[in-house]
Amino acid sequence: MSAPTPEPLTPDAALVRLRQYGERTKTWSAATYNDGTERALADIARTLSAEVTRLRAALSAAADDVVELTDEIADWSAKNAALRAELRQRLSRPADKAEKDTLRGESTPATGSAQRRAFLLDRIRSEHGQWTPGRVKRLYRRIWPAQHVLRATIRADLAQLHGDGHLTRHDAGDRRFYTLAEATTR
Repeated sequence: MSAPTPEPLTPDAALVRLRQYGERTKTWSAATYNDGTERALADIARTLSAEVTRLRAALSAAADDVVELTDEIADWSAKNAALRAELRQRLSRPADKAEKDTLRGESTPATGSAQRRAFLLDRIRSEHGQWTPGRVKRLYRRIWPAQHVLRATIRADLAQLHGDGHLTRHDAGDRRFYTLAEATTR
């Protein structure tokens, strides 16, 4: 007949056994230990028991933090959704859209090329200076951050305004820029 195989210990049962061993050997004198190995095992048992207790407390605190942060994320997500809905609603009302445009001091850019070029010519007349596609792009980005106009489109608009006689083209080596033509400075 063979000896019965022991049941594997659960973590809680192992902790109880470690604590029992640590308690049992706590009162032993140095003479009570059979050798240094038994004393080392007793020290290991006490240390492991303390570490398990510390880790369980830390895990519990971390779980509480996760629950709290999850609730906070849900609150912020709800606030974000509400603000986005309010913004969509406000932007869809014509009065608010006109107010937003007035606050910026400009109307929204026309999607048609003729209207966009007329707007650009207006700005060139009011601001003067050298106009490159980069400057026009920065202007558009500053005034209408949600819209994107390609540099190729901007170059074509500047070339068209030059072709119509509104702008003078300057080629300075590898740099091309436009200025308001003398006849159109009124």
